[in-house]
Amino acid sequence: MRKTLKFTHGRKQYVKKQVSAEEASKNHKFVHLMVFKCEANWAYAMLQRQIVAAAAKDARNPNRVKYLAKKRLQRVSQSAQELMKVAQGALDAYRQVEIEAYASYM
Repeated sequence: MRKTLKFTHGRKQYVKKQVSAEEASKNHKFVHLMVFKCEANWAYAMLQRQIVAAAAKDARNPNRVKYLAKKRLQRVSQSAQELMKVAQGALDAYRQVEIEAYASYM
């Protein structure tokens, strides 16, 4: 999706790009890109949670995995807040309410 939007991070050097409200108002795929980012972080955090549960049964030390899951959930929350900021300037009122509900769920 990033390639079709011509929104890649660069070839040789990583340059983080932020989605702006103007880009999102021109093309709704930028909002989808941000939602996919939130969902990917959420899925990874849930995977870490399963690893913690399995480690608890095996009597291993799951502290590092707990830390990783917590940090990933913080990223989910941060991504959802960024999504709300972009949606306020780019989407209609109905979609903004949907994204606010999504962010509060996250």
